[in-house]
Amino acid sequence: MAAIPDTTVEQLFAGDGEHSSRPPDGITVLALAYLGLPLLIFLATWLKPIYAIAGIGLMLLAAASVAGRFRPDWPTRHLAVLALVALAWAAMGGGSHFVYANLDWHVRDAVLGDLTFSDWPPSYGFRDGHHDLLRSAIGFFLPVAAAAKLLGPQALPWLMFAWTGIGTLLFLLLLPLPRKGLTRLLAGIAIIVAFSGMDVLGAFLLHGHYPIFPLRIEWWGDFDFRALFSYSSLTGQLIWAPNHVLPIWIATALFYRHWKHPDFLPLLCLLLPTLPLLTPFALPGLAPFLVLALADRARSGSEGLKLPIPAVLAAILVGGLTIRLQLLDVGSIPLLQSSATVSPDLRGGGGGQSLAFVKNYLAFILMEFAILGMVLLTVLRHSRGLLIVAMCVLALLPLVKLGPSNDLLLRVATPSLVLMAILCQRAVLDAWTLARPRAILIVLMLLIGAHTPFNELWRAATWQAWRPDYTRPFVETQNGGLPPHYIGRLRDPLLTELLRPPSPVPNRQQRVDILAGQGRND
Repeated sequence: MAAIPDTTVEQLFAGDGEHSSRPPDGITVLALAYLGLPLLIFLATWLKPIYAIAGIGLMLLAAASVAGRFRPDWPTRHLAVLALVALAWAAMGGGSHFVYANLDWHVRDAVLGDLTFSDWPPSYGFRDGHHDLLRSAIGFFLPVAAAAKLLGPQALPWLMFAWTGIGTLLFLLLLPLPRKGLTRLLAGIAIIVAFSGMDVLGAFLLHGHYPIFPLRIEWWGDFDFRALFSYSSLTGQLIWAPNHVLPIWIATALFYRHWKHPDFLPLLCLLLPTLPLLTPFALPGLAPFLVLALADRARSGSEGLKLPIPAVLAAILVGGLTIRLQLLDVGSIPLLQSSATVSPDLRGGGGGQSLAFVKNYLAFILMEFAILGMVLLTVLRHSRGLLIVAMCVLALLPLVKLGPSNDLLLRVATPSLVLMAILCQRAVLDAWTLARPRAILIVLMLLIGAHTPFNELWRAATWQAWRPDYTRPFVETQNGGLPPHYIGRLRDPLLTELLRPPSPVPNRQQRVDILAGQGRND
């Protein structure tokens, strides 16, 4: 086991040996291609041809400027095992509809249907001289919808399964899982799949009873039913929202794998512009860790900060374009507010409300990550800076609320949770020989937390699967409304110039007619 660095600064910046200093290789290329394909489809089909050519050309030039830094290595040990786990894990997700899909999939299926039946970019109306444009969290669905335009909407469940399974496999391939010994490999995978906070224990301590199946155990900290406090298990994230979390998982795993390597910053220039289109929460969630990595590079002098100019331009221009799209009408989303100021519906005066908030907040952070994190700090010989940053992020996020379901907390927490899961499996497997009592303590906490993903998998496996209805437009799922966290008014002059003319989203009857026409042609 490696020795702990001598100084506090060295401990803060210490990486995970070879696992955080890997040179970019074939798996890195595949991961970047997976994240980059939606961006290339977007540039080719949403922008006017001249701008599409320029954007795609810039991204290809950026890739060429970095390509010489990649090694032609393809680590494939235990590939079959990882592929089976990835496909089984992905099959439990709602997008395939092989098993029961949670209610959120009515909305996601509708968005996917809109993208499949519409010409791009899709418009939900024309008001006051401006289109209402679908703009948020669309990237993950673009390759699936593009393939469905060729194969037909009936292929959507299988396409979603395939796309989710590929992303899940890439995530597992990027992780620092043991490559020698099947038992150790399976143990490492189990820690990742079962990783969660100790929700069931928190529910007992706070409410005095076991959470009621099949309700989501993650909501135990939600003392006034407004989802102020909730950190999802990794399995819960994949089942409910792969379109958000898989890009974040892959980006976080890429970060952990390469952040200490000299070629990390050029690789980062290719990674960053792909993320905003996939999910608006990836960059905010990764930002604290990128600051740590940049500070580490700055310690080595200006040489560590040199970057290929095409890659920098692509990150700024293409990334700036997709960020600008995500910011359309962002002011219409429910404003940021401190959760400490949200008045819960409790008896008593303001003092009682404040006391209830403090009690719930402390219980939440202790059960979700703080106790586990403090034990990890005594075991880890590396990556302590990453763990400390993750714990700080997770401690601060409950104090802010954004979006109807507190999306900021749910999604921005994901990189921190993924890094804690990685560090847990590294700590347990490394410490099993020299620090077994603490490793066993970590395993016990993980077993308590495993109630949460088991609850999610049990619900998916035992409840009745339902068939998706891709003819139902997204606005129907919103009772005719236009939710601002999905749709923005196209009032930006630059985007109006760059984008193709938006096309109306077909209504249900128009989709039925399209399907009937396809049936006659077949």
